[in-house]
Amino acid sequence: VWAPQTREERAVLAALVLAGDRPVTNAELARLMNVSPAEASKRVTAVSSAVRRERRGREVRISLH
Repeated sequence: VWAPQTREERAVLAALVLAGDRPVTNAELARLMNVSPAEASKRVTAVSSAVRRERRGREVRISLH
């Protein structure tokens, strides 16, 4: 079972929990974490084992496993 270890990992987890059961785009995740889209993408990559990325057309939807 994955558990967040760093502040950034906890921020991604908290933002995805706030989003509820629905997947979010990187831009939505960035707004939830109050960071730039580039920083949100970097943080999601850091926790890639705990999140699911699914491409839908031009968007990538991010959710918890």
